[in-house]
Amino acid sequence: MLRLLLLLATTLTLVLCRSLPSNRDEDLICPDGWTLLESSCFLVPGSSGNWFEGQSLCNTLEASLATVSSASQQEALSGMLNGNTWIGLTDLKADHSYSWADGSPLQFSSWAENEPSNSGTFWIFGESEDCVEMRQEFQYLWNDAHCDDVKQFMCSRPADPAPTTTTTTTTTTTTTPAPTCEEGWQINELSCYLVSDDTASWTGAKDSCTGLGGVLASITSEDEQAFVSGLLTRSAWIGLSDQETEGEFAWEDGSPFEYNSWQEGEPNNFYMYLTLGVGEDCVEMKKDYDYRWNDELCPAPRAFVCERPAE
Repeated sequence: MLRLLLLLATTLTLVLCRSLPSNRDEDLICPDGWTLLESSCFLVPGSSGNWFEGQSLCNTLEASLATVSSASQQEALSGMLNGNTWIGLTDLKADHSYSWADGSPLQFSSWAENEPSNSGTFWIFGESEDCVEMRQEFQYLWNDAHCDDVKQFMCSRPADPAPTTTTTTTTTTTTTPAPTCEEGWQINELSCYLVSDDTASWTGAKDSCTGLGGVLASITSEDEQAFVSGLLTRSAWIGLSDQETEGEFAWEDGSPFEYNSWQEGEPNNFYMYLTLGVGEDCVEMKKDYDYRWNDELCPAPRAFVCERPAE
């Protein structure tokens, strides 16, 4: 509901404005309420949450958590903030290798002294600092932090060229709509995700997702694993099993099985050794394992995660 209110409040009525000093000499435009810095538009929506919730909110505004690409942007944005703020930089995909959520190249950085201090390293608390904030006590220089921490958000998107008109020609600017999800579903890249309120067996979960026009979620990257983990509050089924051939795990939707996030010692087919041939053939993201994967008896009741393409 918060995202919907923000989206309604941030209407896309375009306002003509000029870039701050840069190497561009044409007029640029941003949506109403956004701030134009060089060739990007920035917005601090006034809400807070974890890094993944911030990225989801920015996506609904046809944007991403902010990309800061120059010292002049860093200085101007610092003056817009009034608290610790998530930006779009993480090393979720590869430890010690930072990248922007919108895919921009990392050519500028503004780390505080001795930061990043915990990128990709597991300390005694069992968590790594994989997401980046502009930290108030560091004069808004950058700091790596735990992605589940609650902070305010800052979004950015590319500015658009101003439409040109003449006395004889009217120019209409059209844009391709950003991917969206129905209310209740959460967006990440080009997919929408829904976590069930109820529990079901793995087969019951699969049927429920099919009824919603999706499938049990396929987790194919560390970024997707981190995003879905951030949605969960209890163990949940995903679309992986070895029901067809023991030991050969496959995704329900046919995605290549090239990435995994097994807990150490899993899959172990534990119940096969305690029962008469009943194996643990279905896969859950297990809360006790920090949502790493565990093979489990398929009839066990679990919450579940559905996935379908964004609209």
